[in-house]
Amino acid sequence: MKTLVVYRSHYGSTRRYAQWLAQALDADAAEERQADARLVQNYECVIFGGGLYAGSIAGAARMAKLYGALQGKRLAMFTVGLSDPSDPENVKKIMQDAARAFTPEMLENICFFHLRGGMDYRNMRPVHKAMMAMLKKMLLKKPESERSTEEKGLLAAYDRPVDFTDRAALAPLIAWCRDEA
Repeated sequence: MKTLVVYRSHYGSTRRYAQWLAQALDADAAEERQADARLVQNYECVIFGGGLYAGSIAGAARMAKLYGALQGKRLAMFTVGLSDPSDPENVKKIMQDAARAFTPEMLENICFFHLRGGMDYRNMRPVHKAMMAMLKKMLLKKPESERSTEEKGLLAAYDRPVDFTDRAALAPLIAWCRDEA
C-alpha cells in the first residue's frame, strides 16, 4: 500500500517519529506545509503526525482541511507529547483535544496513535516558554501531594531536558499500516 507520512514538528520529536515510520514502511514523508490535495491523492494510506501544544494537535487543522481529498483512504494520526500515552486519562484528554479539531465523521475514520516525545525548555520558542511558565506557576501552587505523576514529571523537565522518543513505540502504528484488511 502506497503510504504518505505527513508531519508537523516544532522541536524534532514528531519529525523523528515520522522519519522512523516512513523508513519502516518504505513510505514517503512530507512536512505539513507541503501537504495538499494534489499530493495526498497519490496515496492509499495517509498518516498525519503532530505534537500536542496547549490543548491542540499540530497538523490537525491541515488534516481536517484536506479531509475531502482523503476520502476512501486509510487514515491515521499520531500525536506526540510529553504525557505518558499508557495512562488512560492522558489518552482521554488527547482525544478530547482531537474532538475539537475533527467532526464526528472524521473521528470515526481516523485511527489514532499516541507517542511520547520530549522537551527541552531552554530551546523553546518564546510563546511556548511563556505558556510553559504559566503552567509551571499553576502547578507550583498545587500542594505537592496533590500533583499527578505527569505534573511532577513536567516540573522536573524544567531543570533538565527529557526525551522519551522510542522507535519501538511505533510498533502498533506499523502493524496497523501493514494490516490492509
